[in-house]
Amino acid sequence: MEMKPEENTGVQVQEASHADNIEEEEHDSVGSSRPVPVLPQERILDCRRRHWVELIREIGEIHFKYFLYLIEDMEELRSRVDLDNQTDPEYNPFLLRSIRTISCCASCDPPTGSIFDVVDEDYRALHALVSEYGKHVWSFHVHLVNAGKPQFLRQGIVKLFTLLMHLPNLKTLLISIRDVDHLGGTTLSDFVEGFTELLVPKLENLVHLNVVEIKADILATELIRHYKNQLTTFKCHGRWFETVDRIQDLKSLFPNLTKLVVDNGDDVLCSCMLNKVAQVNWHLEVLQICSTDLIPLERVEAVEVLRAVCNFRETLIELVLFMDMICGKSDICDTNNCIFQVFPKLNKLTNWWENTDVDWFWNWVQSACKQLHEIVFWSDQFTNIEREAAKAMFGKMPKLRMVVFWYFPDPDPDNENDQRQALKATVSRPSTT
Repeated sequence: MEMKPEENTGVQVQEASHADNIEEEEHDSVGSSRPVPVLPQERILDCRRRHWVELIREIGEIHFKYFLYLIEDMEELRSRVDLDNQTDPEYNPFLLRSIRTISCCASCDPPTGSIFDVVDEDYRALHALVSEYGKHVWSFHVHLVNAGKPQFLRQGIVKLFTLLMHLPNLKTLLISIRDVDHLGGTTLSDFVEGFTELLVPKLENLVHLNVVEIKADILATELIRHYKNQLTTFKCHGRWFETVDRIQDLKSLFPNLTKLVVDNGDDVLCSCMLNKVAQVNWHLEVLQICSTDLIPLERVEAVEVLRAVCNFRETLIELVLFMDMICGKSDICDTNNCIFQVFPKLNKLTNWWENTDVDWFWNWVQSACKQLHEIVFWSDQFTNIEREAAKAMFGKMPKLRMVVFWYFPDPDPDNENDQRQALKATVSRPSTT
């Protein structure tokens, strides 16, 4: 479905992929001496649409080139940038300063001796590469596989730490372990024989830690304890909160945390997490409770969610509540007045469009979110109903500048290769001039 731009409403529709860590901004070219041709508005929007789709696709292809798993991947990278003939000691072969890799734990389980005695050639090649150029890497994503047995996971952790020691300027670390379930009270020292503080890389620049895909939750907690004073962003699964019993301990883990992302995937959002978040005294500026698969979380009580959110009322700047929320009580306004107190700094809110059907939602937005500059909705569609509803918000919220809809159009039945891409529709406040 293709929407036409409307002059009077400021509506623009542009096609884009919803990619992690990619923000879309439009920049006008400057410094050109050639005359700029006058193009129809629809033509301009179409050009911009194709430009962003191609740009995002190119960035994705570049990311894929730095997925370094097999020895062939390392050899291909060396050949592509001609590393063997590089003489500049400061040369950076990592265009996006980012690496993704898979580390096979089960392939390196020596009962005795060094890890390098039996380690696979793929790991040797990656280790050699980061030993020489690792100082240029800012982001590292490692996926530990075949970690189902403790002895396998032990060696996987040693391999991981060995690589991290060659990434002194690392800012973002994402670790995923899918083959290990919740490990109860197990600590890192139970996995790594002779574990000491010296084994954990310093990583003085690390500020973002993503452990959403660690099912061995206690390992995430151990990592946090070593980097707690420097972490500002933490991404986790809701189950991680079960690994910390006391609120006081939870508070001490993140003295400088400003962004929390809780991603439950398709799991039910647990009250345990919400209760703890509602009590901890972090100075959060960004809070996200969402699903990376763009599937709304299971229904939860609105009161529980909003009570947790209100804990950060004074500092919160951006809030993402990507879930299907219901209100268990019809008198939420009367019995929970604290929920409707103003968030003085909140300027961006993201939510699921279907939540606007519940009685409390618009009352809460207009009462507590008066400072909003932007509202973002995820929806199944974008029609005149959504457009008119967005336009009506400007009359009730004087500081609101735009309402953004991300939605998926119906696939083309005549095109077997048609892939549904998220479309972005922006409804801007009409100009007063």
